Amino acid sequence: MPEPLRGLDVTLLHDLIFKKLYNVQGVDYEMDPGVCLSKVRDGSYQAAFFLNPTRVEDVERVALACMRMPPKSTYFFPKILTGFVINRLQ
Repeated sequence: MPEPLRGLDVTLLHDLIFKKLYNVQGVDYEMDPGVCLSKVRDGSYQAAFFLNPTRVEDVERVALACMRMPPKSTYFFPKILTGFVINRLQ
């Protein structure tokens, strides 16, 4: 696993657990922990995983290495309107 991705919770979950250990297909993403737990309880989901939030520094390090992070791993809230703010990352 490339260094910029090594040790990130989201990478470990997706690449090691989902892909290599269990060959998981069809992952759903839900940002509300309460909704996740409800869906596990009612049988809509088989499992739910709760991760530490991705730090901005980690996203920057991966981007500078021209790499991609797993889907939905860069979810930040509150959302800023597209085009409203541009920040140089150097």
